[in-house]
Amino acid sequence: MIFLPFYLPDSSLLRNPVLGVSALGLWIAGQAAWLYEGYQLEFLGNSTFVPGLWLSSLFFFAVNVWILGIVIQDISGVTPSTVARDEGKKKKKRY
Repeated sequence: MIFLPFYLPDSSLLRNPVLGVSALGLWIAGQAAWLYEGYQLEFLGNSTFVPGLWLSSLFFFAVNVWILGIVIQDISGVTPSTVARDEGKKKKKRY
């Protein structure tokens, strides 16, 4: 969170508004689902471990991994097109 102001100005999350809004929306949805299941468990005393809390935890984890993947791609400068281009160069070299 402390590095977010340094990352966001040049991020693909701001350059591509559809990607940024979808990442934000999915993150909020995952957080809300997880918090709702936690509220059911902690305050109402309902056993929501399976499937509610477990599935919402998996969804929230998957969204966070996806967003982290976007951040890592932005920082490393790797895009799917550069990966494909580099793979083509590797196949052409023969020793």
